[in-house]
Amino acid sequence: MDNMNDIRSRIFRRRIPESARRAVYTVAGPLITILAAGGIISTSHAAAWTSLVLAIVTLVIAVVNGEAGWRNAVYVLTGTLQALLQGYGIGTDAVWASVSGLVVALLGIGLAAAFTPSGLTAEAAAPPAAEPVVAPPTRLTVVGTA
Repeated sequence: MDNMNDIRSRIFRRRIPESARRAVYTVAGPLITILAAGGIISTSHAAAWTSLVLAIVTLVIAVVNGEAGWRNAVYVLTGTLQALLQGYGIGTDAVWASVSGLVVALLGIGLAAAFTPSGLTAEAAAPPAAEPVVAPPTRLTVVGTA
């Protein structure tokens, strides 16, 4: 199992670096607000789009970076449940945007940040320790003496 985690940390962790995750979370909400303010999407759809974008981004990050299967299941279940209930008219866009925002904040940011390892351990990430090189003893030969 440790070998699989090591492989995953080498391959997947570098695909979604922290800076990219931070940028997506920072830009997603304001971008959708700008689209709604500019009339590109309606204000009633803005909450749904915000929920969708954050749910997709959080789910992708959780699946790629997470190691606990139950957290991945919670992400999938939350997004699916929201879409299903909202499709049947249970709750408004604003209510579900608030609920999904709360779930993202509590699970996506809180638990994932607390329990998802950042990759290599400090010992493995450190450069190798330098070892002194000892020269082999030499034999001194004097030339020209009898």
